[in-house]
Amino acid sequence: MDNIICPFQIPIYQSFIEEDSFIQIKKDVNVFIDNNFNLFNNKWDCPTLTTQGVSIEQNIKSTKLIEEIQYHVQNFWNIWEFATTKELCIGEMWVNISKKESYQEIHDHGDYLFSGTIYTNVDNYSGNFVLQNPLSVENILMRDSNILSKSYSITPKNSMIVLFPSWMQHRVSQNKSNIDRISISFNIRAKIN
Repeated sequence: MDNIICPFQIPIYQSFIEEDSFIQIKKDVNVFIDNNFNLFNNKWDCPTLTTQGVSIEQNIKSTKLIEEIQYHVQNFWNIWEFATTKELCIGEMWVNISKKESYQEIHDHGDYLFSGTIYTNVDNYSGNFVLQNPLSVENILMRDSNILSKSYSITPKNSMIVLFPSWMQHRVSQNKSNIDRISISFNIRAKIN
C-alpha cells in the first residue's frame, strides 16, 4: 500500500565471515583462551565469563579478526547513509565464554556508535541473541498488534557476525547446549575529525 510509511525502521546487520578467515579467527580465539584464561571473570550479574574490561592491549589480537570487523562495520555504516564521513575504530573488544545454563542479562553499550558479536563456538541450543524493540511504548499500548513485537531473536551460527546500534538493549538466552558458547564482542566508535 503506497499510503503506508515505516519511518522508524532500525537496521540490524547479520552476515557470515568467509570460511578461510573464520578458521584463522577461531584458531586465534582458542589460543587466546588457552593462554589467557586467568583474564576471564564474572564481570556481570550473570554466569558468563568475559575479558570485557581488560585493556584492549591485553585482549585478543588477530589480524584476520580486525580485518573482518572493519569490513562488516563499513558495510553497516553504509546502510545507515550518514550525511558525514567519520573514521571508525574499535573502542573495545572482548571474548565471552558461556558454559551450559549461562546467559547474559539485558543491557546496552550506549556510549558507542555500533556494537557487534562474532560467534566462534555455538550450536542450535547455545542461546539466542535477543534485541529489544526500542519502541516500548507502542508495544505496551498496542500489544495486540501483529506487526509489533517486543524483541527480535537471532539463533547464532558459527562464523556469524551481528551488528547493531550500541544504544539498543539486548540480551542472550540461556545456553542449553553441552558445549561452551564462545563469542567475540566489540564496540565501534566514530572519531570526531
